[in-house]
Amino acid sequence: MVSCVHTRPTAPLLLILILLHLPAVSLFAERDSWQVERYVNWSEAALYVTVTAPLPTSGRNLPAAEHAVRREIEQEIARLFHTALQQLRVDSSTLVSMHAEQHPETAAALLSAVSEPRMIGVRRSSDMRSVEVDYRVELFPTIVQTLVTHTEPRPLPRVASWVPTRRYSGVLIFARGELPVHGEHVAAELQPALLPVVYDSNLRRVLSHEMLAGDTARSRGVVRYVSDIEDPLVVEVAGPDPLRITASGVFGRHRSDIMIPASAADLLLYGEHNSALLRQARIVVIISEARIEERQTPD
Repeated sequence: MVSCVHTRPTAPLLLILILLHLPAVSLFAERDSWQVERYVNWSEAALYVTVTAPLPTSGRNLPAAEHAVRREIEQEIARLFHTALQQLRVDSSTLVSMHAEQHPETAAALLSAVSEPRMIGVRRSSDMRSVEVDYRVELFPTIVQTLVTHTEPRPLPRVASWVPTRRYSGVLIFARGELPVHGEHVAAELQPALLPVVYDSNLRRVLSHEMLAGDTARSRGVVRYVSDIEDPLVVEVAGPDPLRITASGVFGRHRSDIMIPASAADLLLYGEHNSALLRQARIVVIISEARIEERQTPD
């Protein structure tokens, strides 16, 4: 007489049994059929990636099939963010991709920075045929900390002669619409960047990230961007009584560096209190609403 011993299936066997109940095409999403949307919101200082992937519509275990698709998105999301990073402007002359080429030691740090993006939303499409997953990575400090390597700041420019000024709570630069491009007979809108430079009309470098303490540059950047003067970020960063400046132009290949009148620069650089505002990066730049959310072109 032969006795039968009933044992519980092992974990590998369970996995095989589950996979046998899935349609073959549903084991992994066809990545070529994914829709990938990448964009940066400069006001929120965040980089977003949304992946839309098709789901199987038939089979015995559709929930497991959806789980498999979402797992594959998780495996690919760091690479998708790394691709999105390459197109970000560091300043008016450099993209992140160019910075990585010039500083190979930062390439691995950039990949590490986006290795665990935060999932902020998941939903089915309206026709229930695909799943949409949203991820977010903060620009400060997550991304920028890989680009800023210094600790001690460089000195700010000095103003030797007396300048009539007063104490401000921060700086508010109006840069909406098209502005003259320095050195060219054209006008262009200011393009936001991770670490822009502020120049005056005499091409004096008023502020760059190297003039900030390393921790400040990594955590705040040089400026913050908004499109509405009533945005709470204005008071949060520039305070209730900022020096209001109208930008005099834009500078550089990517139109990302900001130019202000020399007289306004003197007001900020003269005296310890106002120059400290620069060192603390208490600067908000008002740009066109269309420039706040920047969508990247597909590969």
